[in-house]
Amino acid sequence: MILILFSIFRVPTNPASFDHFVNSKESYQCLSSWQCVKIVEHVTPEDMLEIVPEVVQVQERRFNWFLFYSKGLLKLEDEKGDVEELRGLNVAGFWFEY
Repeated sequence: MILILFSIFRVPTNPASFDHFVNSKESYQCLSSWQCVKIVEHVTPEDMLEIVPEVVQVQERRFNWFLFYSKGLLKLEDEKGDVEELRGLNVAGFWFEY
């Protein structure tokens, strides 16, 4: 019973926790609610590693809190029109990507 109560209190109720989870990933930094920076590693023909920042637009941002877990979604669109989704599930204060 204590473990269940402890896990309920650790589930975040605000979207800032999901934003922190997305920013903790090595390839994304979202400093605003409408655009993020995606870090892309590219190998040049001379076998040099090149890191290119790419600005992507936020198409959709969602955060839902339930009693035992919370879910977050971030849809990003790049300049070519490709859409990438970042989804997270938080259980007992720990984020998992799904």
